[in-house]
Amino acid sequence: MKNFIIALTVIVIVHYLFFLFGFSFVDGTNANFYMDNNLTLEKKGVFGDFTSGHFSILAFIWLAYGIYIQSQEFKLQREEFQNQTEQFKEQNKLYEQQMKELEIQSIQNQFDRKIAKLTEIEYGISQTLDISTHGQNGLYIFFMNCKYGHLNNNLLIKIEMVYTYLNLYVNLLNFIKISQSKIDLIEELEILKKDIYTNMKISFLILLGYMQLHKKNKTLFEEPNPFESLSIYHTLLSLDIKDFKDIVPEIRKLTDNFVKIDTINVLEKFDNT
Repeated sequence: MKNFIIALTVIVIVHYLFFLFGFSFVDGTNANFYMDNNLTLEKKGVFGDFTSGHFSILAFIWLAYGIYIQSQEFKLQREEFQNQTEQFKEQNKLYEQQMKELEIQSIQNQFDRKIAKLTEIEYGISQTLDISTHGQNGLYIFFMNCKYGHLNNNLLIKIEMVYTYLNLYVNLLNFIKISQSKIDLIEELEILKKDIYTNMKISFLILLGYMQLHKKNKTLFEEPNPFESLSIYHTLLSLDIKDFKDIVPEIRKLTDNFVKIDTINVLEKFDNT
């Protein structure tokens, strides 16, 4: 385009110069304005019109070229702006992705810390046994001791630790549900702790039953009882528990032989209104 405009400009200028400094005919008649010695007012007017016509053409050509150049610059600016917009969108997507990854990592870290806390409590519960076996084996023995009534000491400590465990598990479960749209950790929780949690609930019910009998027999602590605020505590009071041997059978009935244990909320507060 630029070469075409230059060529057209050259043509116009050459044509103008040819008129100005042109040639002479064979008979001596000058065909140019510059060599014409007989300039009249009419000829001067023609020359002025001719000059203005040529330079008007040049002005129009370069004006059109300027508009063309400007439109090309605007086009390049638009393309550059679009490229910058696309780059910004890509950077924004990358930033959002990084933020999501950081958020997921934060959730995973919190999950791992809570799991570690649950494991720590499990170890602490196993430490309450009268034997030297600890860890997962100790926890299994603890569950068996609860079911078969081998609870000779540290009853309050055991109840409080199990209660803490249940609270922490429920808190972790709620945390996972809130974060489920970002990362699903429910299956991992169930694999790691669901069975232990279920046995903890069963053991908690049994321990509460033992605590009630101890309180009835005045072999435990005096008021206040920290678990009387629980609804399940009052539910157990309504059971036909007259002796230690009645506790597990009655709780089995309450939970339909432990099948309905998941439907029982052992942390629900008692409404005395």
